[in-house]
Amino acid sequence: TKPDSPSPAPLTDADVLAWILAPHTVDDFFADVWERKPLHIEHMHAGYFREVMTMEDLEDVLLNSEEDEEFGETLTFKHQQQVYYDNAFRGYLDGASVIVNHMDKEWPPANALCQALGSHLPHAFANMYLTPPHAQAVHPHSDDRDVLLLQVRL
Repeated sequence: TKPDSPSPAPLTDADVLAWILAPHTVDDFFADVWERKPLHIEHMHAGYFREVMTMEDLEDVLLNSEEDEEFGETLTFKHQQQVYYDNAFRGYLDGASVIVNHMDKEWPPANALCQALGSHLPHAFANMYLTPPHAQAVHPHSDDRDVLLLQVRL
């Protein structure tokens, strides 16, 4: 199977990091990249990360985060400033980015991904960013932790 083929993700085992990093190897990643420099991998198949989240899943995530306080914290940002809306959908339609922190708490595919990454990384959790075209959620910054960013949709 080619790395960019639409094969299902191994979300429940240690191979998930190899799947994310393909065509790079996990060993090369930790030897040459981890905590040293950024790595950008462009998977050519539009559905590469479909096991993690689809556009159809997005509605469920947003509805769950709005209705369930245990789900994860939902924030909205417009022009790099936090703003408040009565729901995330209205915020997005108004040009705001929607962020669901710790969506892995209740979204099974994100939870499975984070659990599987645990065999390689000391701690993994998932935040979701939904940003409208030509918008930016936050100012450029550096995080106090290492970040794997999966862009599941353009």
